[in-house]
Amino acid sequence: AGFGFSAPGRDLQHGLWMTGRSTKTVLGKSPSPNVSPCLLQRRVADGGEASSRSSLRMASDFVNQRLPGLLLVAALAVIADRIAALKLMGGHLSPLLYATLTGLVVGNSVLGKASDLGKKCRPSLKPGIAFAKARLLRLGIILYGCKVSLQQIMQLGAGSFASALTVVFSTLVLGELLGARLLQVDRATALLVTTGASICGVSAVLAAAPVVEEDGADGSKVSVA
Repeated sequence: AGFGFSAPGRDLQHGLWMTGRSTKTVLGKSPSPNVSPCLLQRRVADGGEASSRSSLRMASDFVNQRLPGLLLVAALAVIADRIAALKLMGGHLSPLLYATLTGLVVGNSVLGKASDLGKKCRPSLKPGIAFAKARLLRLGIILYGCKVSLQQIMQLGAGSFASALTVVFSTLVLGELLGARLLQVDRATALLVTTGASICGVSAVLAAAPVVEEDGADGSKVSVA
């Protein structure tokens, strides 16, 4: 009554005021009870546009930081695939092995830590290479596993499935015991070697490296494994 509105008008004004309070984080300030619907809608739209621009900027920064390293990884993958297509040594060697060797050669020669090009390019390449190693490699292993159907696993029988699990876990345990405790090899290297031997070789070592690196594994230990 004090504002001179009828009951429906007061309800509408109160509803707009409550809507403004719920969008406080978007508007950046609490609107007054007398804010017009058009002004409120404009402020909400401006807040949405600012949030959208911020999201696009973050996505652009994410891609730009990782793009150089990802391009290098893609180039090395293509080179390794072409080398594997030559079927050297009877074609028995995996493209993964050629990719590892190619990366070792490039990373210790052209892009070595002591080279001028390496000192210049390594900081910009590191985010993309780390992303490929920690995310894309694991995704690739998952997709590779999707090629094996449940029916194929069932055809092996319970005995084969149990023996596979036994081999994997026993190798992991024995590798830890023999490598780290008996042979006094540092735990990170022992874990990497054991993971590669018990699962699937190079790809397993590279997939486990980001986790094992928390225990002190560096690039040289991954290369040894």
